[in-house]
Order: sequence, then C-alpha cells, then structure tokens
Amino acid sequence: MGDYMDKAFSTPYLLGYSKCQYIDRVTGRQLKQGLIRANGKPYEEFVDWMRKNNWQIYQQFIGKSEATDAPARPSQ
Repeated sequence: MGDYMDKAFSTPYLLGYSKCQYIDRVTGRQLKQGLIRANGKPYEEFVDWMRKNNWQIYQQFIGKSEATDAPARPSQ
C-alpha cells in the first residue's frame, strides 16, 4: 500500500488520504477494515504511516519549503 500511496501523493492535487471506515465492521461475511480494530485498538503501523504522510502533504500545501515532523500520535 505504501508504494501506491506514495505515487498518489506525488500528484499536485491529492492532499491526503483516509479510509472510508474508521473502525472495523463486518457486513455479512466481509470485513470492512478501518483504522481501528473492532476491539478499539488501532492498526498502529497504518495509522502512523497515514498520519505522517498526511502531515507532510499538509506542510507542502501551506507552502513550507521543508516538511516538519508530524505531531506525535496521542497515547491511549
């Protein structure tokens, strides 16, 4: 997924990305995976990757010449 998103973010018109599901939901026999497991725990690697990349894109969008590090994810 990282390569796909890196290519997408290299376009001048994509400002960020998120999943359509916030939390995992099972519909019928299909899992619609979100950022958070049904038990409330995040998919940490995916959440961190998304947070960092969206922050970098935001920094570029507001005209910062060098993107700063993304704010830390709040501890749970």
